[in-house]
Amino acid sequence: MDVNAKDNAHFSFYGELFMRKQNGEELRLDKLSREELKALYAEASTSDIAKLFDVSFDKVRYRLRKWKILYSDIIKERVEKTGE
Repeated sequence: MDVNAKDNAHFSFYGELFMRKQNGEELRLDKLSREELKALYAEASTSDIAKLFDVSFDKVRYRLRKWKILYSDIIKERVEKTGE
């Protein structure tokens, strides 16, 4: 995470979780809701999510598939929001 990100008034969800982990909190992938995982996936790669939660890439991928969270859907939602 960028050192200047702390100065940013708006923390991303990934940034918030990263800071919590840095402060010693144990993060658990199985405690995330579908919407939280979707928001996280919109900001970070599957590999980054796996590292953040200290789990395997396959475990993250399994949960994304289980909840039918597709990156293409996230992109479509962004386009609809911004009108691009």
